[in-house]
Amino acid sequence: MKHIATAVAVILSSSGICAAQAADGTISFVGEVKASTCKVEAGTAPGSNNPDFRLDLGTVSTSAMNNDSTNRRSATQAFNVYVGGPGGNCPATTARTASVRLDAKPGTVGAGFLPNTAGTGGADNVGVVILNPAGDEVNMAVGWTTPAQAVDDTTAATFNFWGALKGYGAANSSTAGPLAADMTYTVMYQ
Repeated sequence: MKHIATAVAVILSSSGICAAQAADGTISFVGEVKASTCKVEAGTAPGSNNPDFRLDLGTVSTSAMNNDSTNRRSATQAFNVYVGGPGGNCPATTARTASVRLDAKPGTVGAGFLPNTAGTGGADNVGVVILNPAGDEVNMAVGWTTPAQAVDDTTAATFNFWGALKGYGAANSSTAGPLAADMTYTVMYQ
């Protein structure tokens, strides 16, 4: 019984020490939720009126994905995100610049690329890389945000990207099969 009383006394005195510590500062978080934003479309040309689309990266041979170069990448296919433009519904209260943030869906990122999620029978050791306007591969493990562009109801701000298939792993480890990958994007208004 004496040991239990001693243990309780130690616990109580420890919790008193923690409660006596003072905070060194405060971090405040701020943001804003807007009732409406500008029209957002995605695709290879404006006019889809749809923020979602599917980009066909074509068909490539396993030898292209298994070559000895460090690139092991297919030809790129361009796609864009359009914000605003004619009929863009950019209300006067909407900030007049926007940027686009690219992110992998949670739990679906490989070593900087989007891995194949086609499932059984899908191509092994082949994923999707996203390239920014400078031609650099975006590390999808951390995502990427574009520089801001002006948005309004007269001309759509066009954010350009490219996608490509990429072989990875040991040489000659990429196999044939279908490929599917998804990512998300978010338009951020400033």
